[in-house]
Amino acid sequence: MARVSKRAGKSAKPSTALRLDHYLPYRLGVAASDVFKVIAPYYRRLGLNMPELAVLSVLAEEAELTQQTIVERTVMEKFAVSRAARALIDRGLVRTSSHATDGRSYYLALTRSGRELYDRVAPMSLAYEAKLAEIMGAAAMDDIKQALHHLQEAAKLVAKSRQKLLSPYVDAGKTTTRPK
Repeated sequence: MARVSKRAGKSAKPSTALRLDHYLPYRLGVAASDVFKVIAPYYRRLGLNMPELAVLSVLAEEAELTQQTIVERTVMEKFAVSRAARALIDRGLVRTSSHATDGRSYYLALTRSGRELYDRVAPMSLAYEAKLAEIMGAAAMDDIKQALHHLQEAAKLVAKSRQKLLSPYVDAGKTTTRPK
């Protein structure tokens, strides 16, 4: 609901100010950044960035996956999965094998070194998450995970109608473009 402000000499009207500290997409980004900043240096010491960690983790859950399946499982962009997979392959952490029915595709799987790295990363990641849950309370952590799931589902529904929802705001006035 819009905030109403009363200033001397002016009638009350809804506020259209975007307050970043109350804007959910912004707050989610800030919170994710703050949470990741704590553990990111330790991932980097192990030679991993977040996309590589995601690929490593989903490959640890399955014997073999195609890049397309990893894209679907991680909800990452295709180029990010491809770049992460290539880096892991180049480091000998992931191997490829041909796809039996699709010559353009191939399977990815962890190598022994990849599994060993995952076996170091997973307990560290889970210990960090457990510490956050200890500080926040397990129920609060569960509530956040459930709320994030619901938020992702809501975003998917909004995405289906975003043109109708958002275009009027962009199309209603002069737009600016970024310089090329």
